[in-house]
Amino acid sequence: MQFLYESDLIHKDKCVINLAGADLSNADLNNIDWPGVNLCETNLHQASIHDARLNNADLRKSNLSHANLRNTSLVNADLWSANLQNADLSHANLREAKLAAADMSGSNLSNANLYHANLDETDMGKADLSGIDPNNLNLYFTNLSGAILSDTDTNGVNLSNVFLPDDLA
Repeated sequence: MQFLYESDLIHKDKCVINLAGADLSNADLNNIDWPGVNLCETNLHQASIHDARLNNADLRKSNLSHANLRNTSLVNADLWSANLQNADLSHANLREAKLAAADMSGSNLSNANLYHANLDETDMGKADLSGIDPNNLNLYFTNLSGAILSDTDTNGVNLSNVFLPDDLA
């Protein structure tokens, strides 16, 4: 896989081999450096992608359920309508990521960087959001019911039109 990227065969703007829609379930992509890669509608179920760099990647409608994305950089990545159920995104850098309409229920986002991430209409029910900074997040119609928010300061955060856990509602 790294060879394909380094050979300029799978870059987002110049794609000779298109991985969009590919089945990469259970793949070992740890430490991969694929800025701008097109993985739209790709099956990455249970893939191991920790400590990787996927900045500006196109992951729209991809299946990343149960994937290990711990400590991965996804700055400005497009994850619109992606399935991230039960994914490990702890310590991930999701700065300015587009996560609108994604299913992140049950995911571990503890200590993740979500600065200016778009979480509009995202399902984060039962997700672990402990230690995140919720300021500067777009949370319009986001589901946070059952989410773990320990060590998360929600004072001053606009939570109108957000479905909240019972202890914050």
